Amino acid sequence: PFILRRSQAYIAVMVDDLVTRGVDEPYRLLTSRAEYRLMLRHDNAHIRLSEYGYSFGLIPKWFHERVLNLKRRIGCEIERLEKVKIKPSDSLNRMLISKGESKLTQTTTLAQLLRRPKLSYKDLSPFDPNPMEDEELIREVEIEIKYRGYIERMRKDVEKFEKYEDMMIPDDIDYDGVPNISTEAKEKLKRIRPRSIGQAMRIQGVTPSDILNLLVYLRHTERISK
Repeated sequence: PFILRRSQAYIAVMVDDLVTRGVDEPYRLLTSRAEYRLMLRHDNAHIRLSEYGYSFGLIPKWFHERVLNLKRRIGCEIERLEKVKIKPSDSLNRMLISKGESKLTQTTTLAQLLRRPKLSYKDLSPFDPNPMEDEELIREVEIEIKYRGYIERMRKDVEKFEKYEDMMIPDDIDYDGVPNISTEAKEKLKRIRPRSIGQAMRIQGVTPSDILNLLVYLRHTERISK
């Protein structure tokens, strides 16, 4: 089956919440429910999901190639901005002051300047020897550079938890036979039947100790798979 992960789409967040946490009242998909919401922006949906759409025949080849080209250009432009150095000047400092930013006192890169909260890509274009004009490209580059620290931390978190998502639990596992896990955890695991360790970790009432004992059991019986 095709299953999106919480780090890939809001619909994956909704499905995972409904399956692992259940609902006692009408469910509202708020952005606060997504722990990776900075990666799940509406402006990058085509970048995140077009590969799947193309593989299932839902989008044409020309659109898929356009998205691949956009991703390549975003990477190249970010790399360029990280390398282009800019020196302090009267005109640059006048612009910075007009935007409510402090003066530049030493040589820096365009990317470092763009990380300042009150500056935009277009503000720096007059001081850029080779600025881009593609609005879509500019928007994505600006977001990636301004929030790079947060986005990189999220990506590292995703990589860390991906290994648990890849640890599949056998469909026919008998949770009553798993030693040292709580009665509440057994009841919820039997009712929800999580497909992976990662999903089991998100079930309310299943503690880290329960997960550890489940992992020990699966490894001891050599029934955990990737």
